[in-house]
Amino acid sequence: MKNTILHPFLNISALVFCVSFLSFQTRVNETNEITFSDAIKFRKIKSVQKSNGSHSGKSVILEINNQTNSNLTIRIPAGTIFEPSNEGEQTLLTVKDQIVSVLPKIKTNATVEAYCCQAHDASPRETSTFAVNKTTNPKLQKLVDFIKLKKIEVNYFQNMVWTVSDNHSVAPIPSLSPIDKEIRKFLCELTNQKETWYSASQSESLDQNGYIVRNTTEVGGKYQFSCLKNTYIHEEVHKETGGVIMRSQKRRTLWDGQVESTFHIRVKGWIKGTYFLKVMDDKNKVLTSYEFEV
Repeated sequence: MKNTILHPFLNISALVFCVSFLSFQTRVNETNEITFSDAIKFRKIKSVQKSNGSHSGKSVILEINNQTNSNLTIRIPAGTIFEPSNEGEQTLLTVKDQIVSVLPKIKTNATVEAYCCQAHDASPRETSTFAVNKTTNPKLQKLVDFIKLKKIEVNYFQNMVWTVSDNHSVAPIPSLSPIDKEIRKFLCELTNQKETWYSASQSESLDQNGYIVRNTTEVGGKYQFSCLKNTYIHEEVHKETGGVIMRSQKRRTLWDGQVESTFHIRVKGWIKGTYFLKVMDDKNKVLTSYEFEV
């Protein structure tokens, strides 16, 4: 059998071709990661930021045109703000990093999560556009940094942002689990507000002008008082201006000393304002009083 001997030059040429081919394949398939603002600054993309009519959650549509010959991974960092062209509408804030992948020379639409940080303004309309910036509010930046370190459910984000941006109460944030308590403690310290003993469920809607209307529907929490065993007690809810709204049935305590009890009441339709939960004994002596807002 006759052996075939390849010329050394042919071997070297084939090797160079293979290396070149692999190198070409790597360059074609490589993906470059860049922040959204830098991608715009260095003209790697053109982008239009539009509202989808929402002020919370998936609320900003990015229309991105990749101007390069490479795949791009666009990172929208937490702390990015979307400022509306209409000054009367809300600025929206991202609280977590988000990634959008775009192919070379292709237009890509992506919807990102952002949350209102101006509750007093109107919700952005579907026709609104946004400019992109980074928050300069140090408290909002601390909030973003806190969220990065914790496992927090998405439905907490909007109330957390409003607590910081608009000094809303922490009451709409639940207080059942250890992470709930950690969130509320952090927010109270950051905003220098007093922790509430209760949590408040709220409904949310927009009025005809696009402004947010929030109404408390339920209030609940734990309270404590001290009395003797076999004391008959009951609960009353009083208006700040006077008058009893609710009176519970009497019940008997089972031991001397401190008693912890749970309170829960539906307040949908109540006039907004300050109310007091009062725990009374059978002689109508006030054993304890807790304030709450509706």
